[in-house]
Amino acid sequence: MLINKNYPIGIFTFLIFFQLTSSMIYTGVTPILPFIQQELHLSVVQMGYLASAVFLGSAICSIPSGILVDYFGLKRSLFFGGLVVGLISISLYWLNEYLLILFAFNFIGVFYAIFHPALSKGILILFPSRVRGTLIGIKQTAASISALIVAIWLPFMAVNYSWKMGIMLIGCSLMVISFIAFLFLDVQGEGRKMKDSSKSKLTRTDFVYVLRNKQLKTICFVIPFMFIAQFTIPTYIVVDVNERFDIPLIDAGYLLAFLQFGAIIGRLLFGFLGDRLFLNRRVLFLAWICIAICLIMFIFAVLPFNNFIILSIIALLIGLTASGWTGIYTVIVLEAIETKYVGFALGLTMTLGYIGTTAGATIFGYFHELFGGFSIPWMLFAGTMFFSAVALYRLQRKIDQDVKELNTLEMS
Repeated sequence: MLINKNYPIGIFTFLIFFQLTSSMIYTGVTPILPFIQQELHLSVVQMGYLASAVFLGSAICSIPSGILVDYFGLKRSLFFGGLVVGLISISLYWLNEYLLILFAFNFIGVFYAIFHPALSKGILILFPSRVRGTLIGIKQTAASISALIVAIWLPFMAVNYSWKMGIMLIGCSLMVISFIAFLFLDVQGEGRKMKDSSKSKLTRTDFVYVLRNKQLKTICFVIPFMFIAQFTIPTYIVVDVNERFDIPLIDAGYLLAFLQFGAIIGRLLFGFLGDRLFLNRRVLFLAWICIAICLIMFIFAVLPFNNFIILSIIALLIGLTASGWTGIYTVIVLEAIETKYVGFALGLTMTLGYIGTTAGATIFGYFHELFGGFSIPWMLFAGTMFFSAVALYRLQRKIDQDVKELNTLEMS
């Protein structure tokens, strides 16, 4: 064995590397879309279908993946999922038809859905509540770092060699790391004193119990819009600035790099702030983040002139807010439900999130055709973030009220 199960930091380090490599494939789809569009002569709507295919695959399988993680444990889930995603990524090198690439992207999304509940559950088991927000933030930061890397590297590969070569190299790396996962011992409970590979089965009563959770209900309402913020904005921001401000695709790709750099800062910063300042009020913190996204997207939608410095700052702020929330959301879900239901709860919310992203990517493509640009869609999206903030604020008030009533009963 490579590492003893009494050393959670070592296992956490491995989880970070796994997150980094796997996310390079998933987030790598976005920066190569404009090049696939040029190569295959696709419309904006067809390009949206490619982005939607990845998210649709994750949407279909997030709940089953969460249940499988609960049943089979971390290392088996990571090994199998990483192996399959790596193989599919390598196979893209030989695919030249639009439909074949579409299906390949879809299957990448299907098996990528395993990773988030597996990695998050590992952190839940290994670490106590007071540091989970920070560690989840670090995990999500690894995803942002990978997105930043591919935002620079894959366009470079696409221009000088081939985007397929870049994806294939990442797929090979993921397969190697997946084999390493199988050398680890099963994760033993540290944070909640439970064994990972418990192989517990969820009954119909368990499903109903999870679905009745008040916090999960609100998160399920909000999460589709949050996922649109995280995934759909990067998908179309390059196309938008290219059309609206006549910025070349390569330069527009640099804005995507700024966006991902902002995501790195946001996930670390928000995870830390969630643990230090909003330990028991993370829902309120998420509401404030929604308000920030609303304001930034409205400003971006009405921006009347081309100034690359201002666009870079806006892209940085979009990444900071639109992607920085993921650690906060994950901890809210992890702590809203008992440990044995975590995989299913995360799978449920992820499914709704990916459904939102799948629909959002397609709808934004149609809105582009309908309105002749993305300005109006951005403003409409800003409105959805405002209503999401209101829903989260109401949930936080309900939580505070329940805590107050509980304290009153205990005192009496």
